[in-house]
Amino acid sequence: TREQLAVILANYARSAQIPLGAGGASTFTDGAQISPWAREAVRLLAEANIIKGTGNGSFSPGKAATRAEVAALLSRFEKNIIGQQQTSR
Repeated sequence: TREQLAVILANYARSAQIPLGAGGASTFTDGAQISPWAREAVRLLAEANIIKGTGNGSFSPGKAATRAEVAALLSRFEKNIIGQQQTSR
């Protein structure tokens, strides 16, 4: 699911000691539907502009993540987080 994907990526960043950094605060219209165990990961990735909503202001936490969504998320993670770390060295 989309929320599971957020937790996986946030856990990877934490284990690899990759700071996500702060970006724009993001709130989703269905934020109350995000499982308690996934809320922090979704918040971190949304603030870092890694994870986006579904276009109508919602996150759709229980929806299956499509291959395109996973590819876009990983691309933004690489570009916005990994790429910035490499240029700051």
